[in-house]
Amino acid sequence: MTRLGVPSYGGTSLLSAFILLLSTGQVFSSVHRPGNDPPEIVTKPRNLQVKHGGIAAFYCAAKGVPPPVIQWKKNGKRVSESQTRYQVRELPDGSSLLRIEPVRMGRDDATYECVAENGVGDAVTKEATLTVFDRK
Repeated sequence: MTRLGVPSYGGTSLLSAFILLLSTGQVFSSVHRPGNDPPEIVTKPRNLQVKHGGIAAFYCAAKGVPPPVIQWKKNGKRVSESQTRYQVRELPDGSSLLRIEPVRMGRDDATYECVAENGVGDAVTKEATLTVFDRK
């Protein structure tokens, strides 16, 4: 608490933070608390070229405190696991694997995004492109 009875956090009064918010007109998605770290992608997915009918596998790893949750998007829309060709695996170390099998030309050629978020700071995104080529 400050002398005026206004709660403080990490040495900054919440009133000061609110006044700064009003004066800048900016809205922040979350509050960074001491001991917490925003998400950071440490291994980004790589561009792939895969033969029609083959298997594509994108890997992504992120760190942060608390540990980030990773989601996958295809052309800006969340990947639906209701399609059995798309499988998302959360690995024990917190990384994630997106597997597409079989890859289809004209359907799977796209930009895929690894999105990591943990409620501290903004979500972070890294992209990779899947190019599908003919079997010939």
